Amino acid sequence: MKNLAALKSLTLLVCNGLEILPEWLGQLNSLEEISIGSCANLTSLPESMNLAAVRKLMLIECKGLVTLPGLLGQLTSLEEILIGDCPNLTCLPESIRSLSALKLLKIVWCPRLIVRFHREDAYKIRHIPIGLL
Repeated sequence: MKNLAALKSLTLLVCNGLEILPEWLGQLNSLEEISIGSCANLTSLPESMNLAAVRKLMLIECKGLVTLPGLLGQLTSLEEILIGDCPNLTCLPESIRSLSALKLLKIVWCPRLIVRFHREDAYKIRHIPIGLL
């Protein structure tokens, strides 16, 4: 992983065999942007990742994704979360409330997640500018 130590942006597209992200991803300390798209079999993100520099997280068309880990709250530099077309995603972790740098949370085509925000989970995101479509 020494060769990737300076990596700023990681994009994973159409990785249908990918079910979980590899643990070594958590060692990319310079990573600022993670974009994951069209990874139909991705079911979860790792529980332990040291990605303090990440500012932007995009999850698009990850139809197998059900939940996001509590570690999301440890991404203290996170400014933007964009989630689109993840129909099985049902909730965001409680730790999202501790993301003080978060400026944008955009959720598109995630029907189960959007329903929860109109009901029991609204308190988790009151402090964040939100786009729900």
